[in-house]
Amino acid sequence: MFRFVKNCTNKFKNFGKRFNSTLPETETYAKSLQFFHWFQGIAMTGLIASGYKASTMRGKLTEEEKELKGNLMGMHKSIGLLMLGALFPRIIFRLTTKIPKAPKGPLWERLAGTTSHIALYSGLVIMPITGVTFGYLSG
Repeated sequence: MFRFVKNCTNKFKNFGKRFNSTLPETETYAKSLQFFHWFQGIAMTGLIASGYKASTMRGKLTEEEKELKGNLMGMHKSIGLLMLGALFPRIIFRLTTKIPKAPKGPLWERLAGTTSHIALYSGLVIMPITGVTFGYLSG
């Protein structure tokens, strides 16, 4: 199992290297990656807040509450689609810019870092697609 995880980690790291191996070494992330990081981080916070608030509005709602819930869901869907659209440029920038080397540390920390990056990028792809699918199928 451990060997499998190590091989997957090496393949993931080498995938990006073929795109950016000719770029000079860097100690900071490119401004484009910093922008996408903060933009999507702030947007995700808004998505979580609006989705949570709308999902907790249940039972008999007044007309104002129904309108608020509809507005929250409209904002949630719009930001979600914007996030999906911003994902593709982010991945392109990530694969074509040089990134700083990971700090030295135990193997488990490097594996945890790589695994968490894969999980977060997977979530950035899967969540908007499932949201659009759910919205489409639920009417």
